[in-house]
Amino acid sequence: MSVKKIIVVGDVCGNFEFMFSRINMINNKQGPFDIVFCVGNFFGTNGSKNLEPYLKNDNDHVISVPTYFITSDDEDTKWIDKMEDSKGKEESVEVCKNLYYLGRYGVQTIKGLNVAYLSGVYDSLHFSTKPEQDETNRVYRKYYSTYDIKHLSCDRVDVLLTSEWGRGFYHAIAHGLDKSSSLLPYSIHDFVGIGSPVVSKLACRCAPQYHFAGDAHHRNTFLQLMPYRNERANSTTTAAITTATAAITTATAAITTATATVTTIAPTTLTRFIALAPVGKEQKSKYLYACNITLASTANDEKSKDVGLVASTPCPYNLPYVNLNANDPNKRRKSSDGRTSITSSAGADDMDSKSTSGQDHDEPELKRVIHKRKFEQMVENESGKSSMVNVRWTTHRPNGPPPANYVCYKCGVPGHYIQECSKYKPSEGKSVDTALPGGNRDDYFFERFGGRRAMKRAKKSGGECWFCLGSNKLEGHMIVSVGENTYLALAKGPLVEDHILIVPIHHLPNSMKFTPGVRREIEKYLLCLEKCYEKEQKRLLICDRNLQTKYASQHGYLEIVAVEKNKLDNLEDILTKEAVKESIEFQKITKDANLASYVGAFGHLVLHERGGERYVHSVQSALKHIPLNFLRRVIAIQIGCPEKAEWTACIQDVADESNLTSKLKEKFKPYDWTLRNK
Repeated sequence: MSVKKIIVVGDVCGNFEFMFSRINMINNKQGPFDIVFCVGNFFGTNGSKNLEPYLKNDNDHVISVPTYFITSDDEDTKWIDKMEDSKGKEESVEVCKNLYYLGRYGVQTIKGLNVAYLSGVYDSLHFSTKPEQDETNRVYRKYYSTYDIKHLSCDRVDVLLTSEWGRGFYHAIAHGLDKSSSLLPYSIHDFVGIGSPVVSKLACRCAPQYHFAGDAHHRNTFLQLMPYRNERANSTTTAAITTATAAITTATAAITTATATVTTIAPTTLTRFIALAPVGKEQKSKYLYACNITLASTANDEKSKDVGLVASTPCPYNLPYVNLNANDPNKRRKSSDGRTSITSSAGADDMDSKSTSGQDHDEPELKRVIHKRKFEQMVENESGKSSMVNVRWTTHRPNGPPPANYVCYKCGVPGHYIQECSKYKPSEGKSVDTALPGGNRDDYFFERFGGRRAMKRAKKSGGECWFCLGSNKLEGHMIVSVGENTYLALAKGPLVEDHILIVPIHHLPNSMKFTPGVRREIEKYLLCLEKCYEKEQKRLLICDRNLQTKYASQHGYLEIVAVEKNKLDNLEDILTKEAVKESIEFQKITKDANLASYVGAFGHLVLHERGGERYVHSVQSALKHIPLNFLRRVIAIQIGCPEKAEWTACIQDVADESNLTSKLKEKFKPYDWTLRNK
């Protein structure tokens, strides 16, 4: 059997010198390798200039192994665009010595390997729309279409290369990952809905030995599933010969003899799906993968018998939706009385072990049950039977002043706990001790606002949350006002002095999750801010952003920028112009329209003037990448400060931030609704 030694690299993004030097080193130590494949974004947004030294073919910039690449979206394709007239879209384009662009789609035999490939990313609108003739003939397109897929025929494929993952791959995660893989900082739930449905079908149709994918979903992680069984459907092809040329309408057989019916049964193939992280010097996730591949064309029939001897899973793309919590003993489940329970993992293991021995099992003796925000625990009573008692968190703080970064949620001032605040009033008929059980002086805060649970979620999503009150990362010196459900704060790296955030105290991921209480207080703050800036002839620009980030759980908020009235005249024109650059569209809705009806599950952007029409963009695909600073960039251009588009360019020291916050507090004080009747 013929074996090929290959290297596969993730999104290069224009880091050619680092990538090729790394490959040269590996080839010298562990080679020689036959082929290098690059998946995902190859050139980056402006990486063509980084390739120029390799086009000169000097001794300092050498590509030692033949390298073949595909493309993703948002690429600087200067070098392949120049060659589109001389090469077809299903043929490799030679960019320079040992560097080849595979093309938009197709199947090629490279050193004996049958390689299927699909460049670009999935977009529902572009996929279903028939491309123009000039677009069809282009070597590079950002999005692939039905035309590309219909013309992509494949059989007995060794390798499949795509920029995207196949939708539904997460079903296989429940069966386990390769030891070198890690979902951190993500969980299985973060991958639900991620991936291209087209790539899923393509992987099933091609049944490759290996499927390599890039990082088009911006997860910045390496993922290797256990091998899955890819059983291609039996294909029956009937061909009738009417003349010297057969009329073939199916994709599996060409018969040039008399009328015949041929049934081909494809053996089960083990497919290994591997997603690579982007290339980078500081990259901690795996971006390079090397392996040996036995050619499918030379593999004997005995290889199919080995399928049952290798640990594998069913094809994840053919499975119906499954409950991802079903096998997790620590997940919350609804009980018959409507309460949510958490069964300890020890109890679950005991139940499993007894079941396998054929014995009946009793309920686990110890169980934790959560009911709203009260924690209950099973304890043994005198009779030996379990009973339910209410318990509270009893973590005690030492006596003395609170930590320097602790901020009282009532007044927004550090230096004292809530019970010591002059504005704190215990519930009527209750003493301070009963309101704060266990002696923990800020238990009232944690019980009321779910602080511990919010902190736990925030830590899982990349560290303590910057916006949760009580977090070590909260910058309390920037808080202007605190209500019951929300607080007002100066924005970090403000565009102008009057750049403000309205933040829910609860850890809520986006505005669609805001509770009625949060919405009422937001409206109160906006009304007060409107009155505050009315004398200065300023209007409020409101930004609502919900975009995917590297963190699994965000803390949602609204951004408010007070802008002079005379600077708002051409807002729609600037927004439209910037939107075109990102290939996105905004629709205009009335101020009274239900925003939830215009946004989807993948995120949204909303920009509007207080009391005016709203401009809404609903993200239609998890694959779509939109800069997080898009709305800020639009406002920066609007007010004549494009250099402030990045918040990091406007960072101030703590003293300046404190002074600006004090100034804003003083200005807002006469209008602050939280100070009334106090």
